Amino acid sequence: ADTHDASIEDLSGLDLLPSLAMPQDTHILAYPQPPHFYTTIVSRPGRPPLFLHCCHRYRQESPSSLGVDSEGRPFVFVPETLTVLSPQPYHHTLSTALSLFSHSLAPLDTSPARLRGTLETLSTCLSVYVPPPTMPLYLQIGGSAVHCQCPDPGELPLADTDFAPLLLSLSPGDIARLISLLLGGNVQLVVVSDHLDALFPAITSLLSLLFPFKWPYPVVPIVPKLFTTSLQSTMPYIFGMHRQSLPENGIPPHVVSADLSRGTLNIPPQHARHLTPEQGGLASC
Repeated sequence: ADTHDASIEDLSGLDLLPSLAMPQDTHILAYPQPPHFYTTIVSRPGRPPLFLHCCHRYRQESPSSLGVDSEGRPFVFVPETLTVLSPQPYHHTLSTALSLFSHSLAPLDTSPARLRGTLETLSTCLSVYVPPPTMPLYLQIGGSAVHCQCPDPGELPLADTDFAPLLLSLSPGDIARLISLLLGGNVQLVVVSDHLDALFPAITSLLSLLFPFKWPYPVVPIVPKLFTTSLQSTMPYIFGMHRQSLPENGIPPHVVSADLSRGTLNIPPQHARHLTPEQGGLASC
């Protein structure tokens, strides 16, 4: 956490942090899995949200040290997450920096001294002040440099996010329909993907395309599996969900759903009638 910023020195109320950092629960696996890099948002009532950048990976352990039955396998793989909290909207930049940093690490030693050293190294890499607009920000991570800069106040606002997951998944017509529905305000939207790392950039891209308007309702880019009942809410929201986290009875019928992996958009009739004839003609794809 960037302790230079007073807005995150008090981390009270973040009791949901483990669920947000590991949204699909924690399971010991028999086979190794590649690491996943994803970002979500931590909402704080009455305070600006925090951006939660995660590197989720698996470390190799001996079954006997964990007291688990491995069915004769010499190793099992235990999940661990390296997490960075940030008050600044450098989504893509910090995710890239975290990815580079995690690749430079050996499997994490959970001893207090080793963890302290790892966190101090990461803190050194990220301990830079956000420069004024038009001045570049540089992060030196090992042998790589990551940089970006805030635009001039008279220019379009910073959108430090990757638009590819949205633009390559949905057609231009479907994206236009989504923007029209979000501008109307009274809509519940669930964005679904087979990949956790696609959810945050797709949702933040949609929000950026609303400029100069802002979405005033809850946004949770990655909804933990334990909180799928939130989909039943009739209040407007934008939620992102991994397909494996979807409720067994499916997405509620009143909810608009955009599937990034299958390239489909489903708009319930009560929302489709608010679109223009040209937009509504392709409301169900």
